[in-house]
Amino acid sequence: MPFTIAGAVGAEALGSLPRSVAAADAVAAAGDAEDGGLEAGPSAEASEDTSIPRQVKSSALGRMAHPICDGSWRPSSETKYGTNAQGVVAAVASRRIRKSGAHGVASDPEAVRAAAVRLLARRDFSCAELTERLLGDGCPRDLVEVTVVELRQGRILDDARYAQHYVAYHADRGQGPDRLAAALEERGLAPGLIEAALRSGPDWCALAREVRLGRFGLAPPRTRAEKVRQARFLQYRGFSADHIRSALGPDFDPDD
Repeated sequence: MPFTIAGAVGAEALGSLPRSVAAADAVAAAGDAEDGGLEAGPSAEASEDTSIPRQVKSSALGRMAHPICDGSWRPSSETKYGTNAQGVVAAVASRRIRKSGAHGVASDPEAVRAAAVRLLARRDFSCAELTERLLGDGCPRDLVEVTVVELRQGRILDDARYAQHYVAYHADRGQGPDRLAAALEERGLAPGLIEAALRSGPDWCALAREVRLGRFGLAPPRTRAEKVRQARFLQYRGFSADHIRSALGPDFDPDD
């Protein structure tokens, strides 16, 4: 009776094997069909050198006792990514470990602090932003609060500095104070810090004129429709009515 992999482990077990194992079985089965099958007993040994290649054959003949088939195999520390079945299983297990570790609950204060420092190394955060980010990564609230207080005491976290840098950066890109104030409020900054940061910013009327010139050119708007269009643009950029009047002329009221 021909020896087949499906007959040895069952179609259901074969279907659950990794793709690389199933591929080896398919090659082995193809070799069996071409050579008339592997007979059990001495006839299998007789076809040792003339039938299936040794590498494929050993993979096929050893499948009945393969530890993956009976569920006894577990990935070891020496197993890395490879093309064999054990390499596939190890790769999946390693990815799951890394994923659970990245979002798991960190109960060590030093681990929470290290996570906060890694985030701050990428960009500046407000205290509220960093707190929300660490909580979202699964860190306990009590450890997050302690870490944020320590970072504030060391001036690593500073909401006033954060607000001033934020205003300077975005004002340089043509954004007005109304838009910046709303963005800073969303980031959890106190109203007093927001007002102080905006006062330290540029001349907002001059910036509104500069933004209008950069978008519409030197020619002033001739019709009211043009003024309305330019006023809406400046309003979207975050400038107030006073700033818009300074850019379009005192005779124009954007509120009309």
